[in-house]
Amino acid sequence: MLSRMRALLNPTSLLSTVLCAGVALVMSMLGRGHAVGGAVPVIFLLAYVPTTLLAGRMASIVAAMVASFIFAAYLFEPYGSLAIRSAVDRLELLCFGLASIGMVCFSPTRGDARAGPEFRLSLKAAAS
Repeated sequence: MLSRMRALLNPTSLLSTVLCAGVALVMSMLGRGHAVGGAVPVIFLLAYVPTTLLAGRMASIVAAMVASFIFAAYLFEPYGSLAIRSAVDRLELLCFGLASIGMVCFSPTRGDARAGPEFRLSLKAAAS
């Protein structure tokens, strides 16, 4: 448990989580009341992919949960409440949650992408 907390308190993880939360808030405010509002969670996934690859799984899970709460509170009606009136909006938020969990499951743990044998071999080849 302690290693998971250390992974979450890593400066890269904290910065990426806060950045994702800020992007989700800005996108929610800009997409509110427009026809593109329903696509905001899907568009947010483009900003979420680098978080899963760079910050690790724990930070990605936290960023997805924070973004889900932000979308529920500020993007879908009634604004300012976590209750979502429309069934279509609930389905969009559910699809976002499933897609973000899928990205977390298929992403490497922090450091695995850089510490794999292919990376080590490429470093040895570059050094010689």
